[in-house]
This record gives sequence, C-alpha cells and structure tokens, in this order.
Amino acid sequence: EQNHTCNHTAGINAHISYAWPTVRNKHLNGFIQGDLGEYSTYLNKGAAEVRDIILLTDEESIAKTKADIAEVDKKVDYYLSEVEAKLENDEEEALLADIKSEYPLYQDAREEVIALGEQNKMDEALALFLETANPHLEKIIEDTDELIAMNIEMGDKMAHRMDLFSE
Repeated sequence: EQNHTCNHTAGINAHISYAWPTVRNKHLNGFIQGDLGEYSTYLNKGAAEVRDIILLTDEESIAKTKADIAEVDKKVDYYLSEVEAKLENDEEEALLADIKSEYPLYQDAREEVIALGEQNKMDEALALFLETANPHLEKIIEDTDELIAMNIEMGDKMAHRMDLFSE
C-alpha cells in the first residue's frame, strides 16, 4: 500500500491511500504485446531476408544477408524467451509450444533454401521455399497472430476493468 498526499487547488491537503500491487515482472495481464510485436517484426524480417537471398546474385550481398538472418534469429530467440517468461495461461503456453516446435523446422528448411540461393539457383530455391519452408512459416505466423489477438483481448479486458475503477 502506498500513501500519497496531494494539494488541491483550494489549498486543502487531502491524504489519499490506495493499494498498489507490487509488480515484480514487467507485465500485467495481457501486457506482452510489445515483446510479441518485436518478435513478429523480426520473424517477418527474417522471411524477407530469405526472399532476398533467393533473388540476390552477388556473393557479397548474399553474405551480408546471411549475417543479417543470423542476427534476426538471435532477436527472435530473445523475444520468444521474453514472451515465454510472461505467459499467463495454458492457451498461451500451447501456442508458444507450437511456435517453438515449428521454428526449428522452418530454420532447417530455410537453410536448404539459402544454400540454393547462394548457388544462384533462384527457381529451385523459390520452389523449395514454397514447398518446405513456407508451410512452417505460415503455421508460425498463424500461431503468432492468435497469440497477439489473445493478448490484445486480455489487455482490452484489463483496460475495461481499470476504467470501472476510475468511475
């Protein structure tokens, strides 16, 4: 419980006491949208980088893009761990478990696509991406979108409850 004193404009001192939860984590119900947004951004950036490797023809650009993908993977892993630490229910945990099981499968398929892209085999790389990597990516994106929607809904419910207290 925290006590606060505020001065009203009429010069009357009022003593206000209210209970305020001690928050040890960086979140309350539904407040992981920032981490989810960062994770989703890097997931999509990584997919765009793979597309670039399929289309690029010069070795220097391909090497830089591969390095970018490695950095994106680190960011995806980081933000997934941040999200995991803040999950609040079994449904969220199930979605994250699906994402975490699909992501390595996507990465493995993606590596094969990148290898073909490095050999400037654009048609084969694109076909392989669509056949093997993309189905995993689509499942990951579907689960991510569901997790984001769920957390927006939880955040909206919390905001509604806060509005009720402020009336």
